[in-house]
Parts: sequence; structure tokens; C-alpha cells
Amino acid sequence: MQELYPPSGPPEELAVYERLDDLYGELYDRLESAGLAPDDVGSPASAEGQKLPLLTLEMLELPAEPAAELLAEICDLLEAEGEGSEELGSFCAELEASELEADELIVRRLSGQQIGRMGEVCEEILDLVVVLTARPFLRWFADHVDGLEERSVDWMEGICPFCGATPELGCLTDDEGQRMLFCWLCGTEWRFHRLKCPYCGEEEADGHRYFTLENTPYRVDLCGSCNCYLKTVDERKLNSARGAGVSWVVNDLLSLHLDVAAQEEGFAPPK
Repeated sequence: MQELYPPSGPPEELAVYERLDDLYGELYDRLESAGLAPDDVGSPASAEGQKLPLLTLEMLELPAEPAAELLAEICDLLEAEGEGSEELGSFCAELEASELEADELIVRRLSGQQIGRMGEVCEEILDLVVVLTARPFLRWFADHVDGLEERSVDWMEGICPFCGATPELGCLTDDEGQRMLFCWLCGTEWRFHRLKCPYCGEEEADGHRYFTLENTPYRVDLCGSCNCYLKTVDERKLNSARGAGVSWVVNDLLSLHLDVAAQEEGFAPPK
């Protein structure tokens, strides 16, 4: 039977992801044209000789105008799809009336600082807007840090070597079955222990199990010690042509049914 991959979803969801990709591409072009470098936003320009993780979210400095414009475009996109329309309208009006700039709001929210109430928007939608706005900035800057990819290969820790966030997705490589992790925030990829929980460090085999989905390359790794789970793509089950070009973001967003299945079994995403 043919593998159900790449993941599929409703046409309206796919249209949102495609529009996000367009917005991110436009942002990358703008950042490239502006000649910004990682050390302009609080990250070292090179990973060589630096302590990892490289970036402290509290020290992050996003370019104000591009951040404000992208946040507004993402709010418009979500409103158009009916995602908390009234709440987002209230949030945008409150942000415009406040002294808090969009780039400051994003940094404060990501680093766990208080920002006060922003209109009638709920925490879940606020976090969605903040993450969707922050991700392309962090991804772009991580891509422009000299030597980060080389340092990431042997990082072997449970947090991102660039921004310090936890992984949200993993994969088993098609060549040697090595385990790679993907940061939920910036998308940085790094190698990790095959039989170790990235969240609590549990290494005992009897503390781990996983379940798979028939006719797909997906599996969900479960830790019996911390009760967390990690979605994983087993690339050894993929035809390389079919798997080409499927980003970690698409894999994550279009595999939400795996989150539901894991949570129904009593497991939780990492905090």
C-alpha cells in the first residue's frame, strides 16, 4: 500500500500554510536586502568558540518595522480564516493604542515576561500569533550564524543550540537511522541520542515506548518518566522523492492528529 506522505490536510488549511510561506519568503528577501546580521539582534555572528545555546530570548532584538508589519499580516490571515476574528480585532486595536511595540510584545511573550491584557484575545491565539511572527525571524538569523550547523551536529542536548527552546519534532535519518531533533521555535536541526528522552533525560529502555501509524512514516515516541511525547518522521520508510521539500513546519502542523492520539493516551507536549 502507498505511504500516506507527505501529510495532507483540508484545502483551506493548506492555503493558509502556502500564504505563510509567501509571507516568510517576502520577509527573508527584506532581511537580506537590509543586510542584517545575527549580531544585530542579540546573537553572536559565529558559533565558533561560543557557549551554546547562542541566543537568550530576553536579549532578542527584532527589527521593529518588519516585525510589526508581519504581525499585522498574520493577524489579517488568521482573521480571514475565521480564527478568533473578534478577539484578533480587539488585540490589534489594543496593541495600536498601547505604548508596547510589536517587537517588544513578541520578545516579552517568548521569554515569559508579563505584557498585560491585550484586548479580548485568549492566551492560545496570542501565542499562535507571536510564534508565527517570531519563527521566520529566528529561522533566518539561525541560518546566518557561521558554524552553527557544524556545532549542532554533536550538540546532543535536549534544547536547541541556537535559541534554547525544546524540540517539537524528530526524525530518523534514512542513511544510518540517526535521530535528529527540530526546534519548535526556530527550526534548527541537531543530532540527539537515539534512546534518550530529550525532555527529562531518561535513558532506560523500559521507560520508553512508541506507537506508529499504519502505512505512514510517522511514529510517536513516549516517555514513561516525564509523560511527554515527541512526533517523529522515520525517513527510512520514505521514498526520497516523495519526502523531498516537506518542511518541519508542514510536518508538524499537518500531523496534529498525532498530538490528539498521544494526549488521549495520557501523554503531554513538553512545557
